[in-house]
Amino acid sequence: MNSLVGLVKKDLMISRFLFIVWFAINILFMIGSFFLSKYMHEPMVPIGIFIMLLVLNTMLIPVLVSASLRVEGKTQLWLYNPQSSTKLLLSKIITAISYQVISLLLLFIYGYIVFKFSISSTINLDSILINESFSVSIFSYGFRFISNILDYVLLGDLSFIR
Repeated sequence: MNSLVGLVKKDLMISRFLFIVWFAINILFMIGSFFLSKYMHEPMVPIGIFIMLLVLNTMLIPVLVSASLRVEGKTQLWLYNPQSSTKLLLSKIITAISYQVISLLLLFIYGYIVFKFSISSTINLDSILINESFSVSIFSYGFRFISNILDYVLLGDLSFIR
């Protein structure tokens, strides 16, 4: 198992730059969504950016794994490594999943802020329809539940239990 830990550390170092760029782009989109919302006088812009970032984050694991494989292919580190190919691929997948978890935690915090921002705006989330059969109210109730749980975890606030 020590060899797998070493491989994961190596892969974390190889893909660190790509993840930092991904993280910075996410933060720029997040901050920019609030400025764009103020500029356009449209409080729903951050929610659209949030959904876009969630969709784009589904591609993070395949991008990180393929980029790491490409680096290993160019440097031919696979040829000189005595480990099995399953361990080498497993370390890349573990690395990508760990970066995915960090990215989703950032998006969770952003979603919490966006929900608090949209609640304080003048537009009521429950009155907006996406389709005839689906209302954003389901989306807003999910965020309300998540924000209450986060309030409980961070602040010890038990007011959501009524």
